[in-house]
Amino acid sequence: MDRTYAFVDESGNSDLDTLKGGSSDFFIVCSILVAEKDLEAAYAQAEALRELPTSACMHQWLSGCQPQ
Repeated sequence: MDRTYAFVDESGNSDLDTLKGGSSDFFIVCSILVAEKDLEAAYAQAEALRELPTSACMHQWLSGCQPQ
C-alpha cells in the first residue's frame, strides 16, 4: 500500500482573542496531502515557491500555475 503524507501549517493568534494588541483578526490553517510517489516533486515545487518573491508566490498560487 502506498503511503500518503500530510503537511499542515498554521498562522495567526491561536487563542482567537482579537482584542489583544498586535493580534491578528485571522487564524489560517493550510494542509496538503501528497502521495509517496509524488513526494520528491512536491518538495521541489515547495522549494521553487520559497525562492519566489512573496507577490509572485501568491500570484502562482492564486492562478494555479506550476512554478517554473
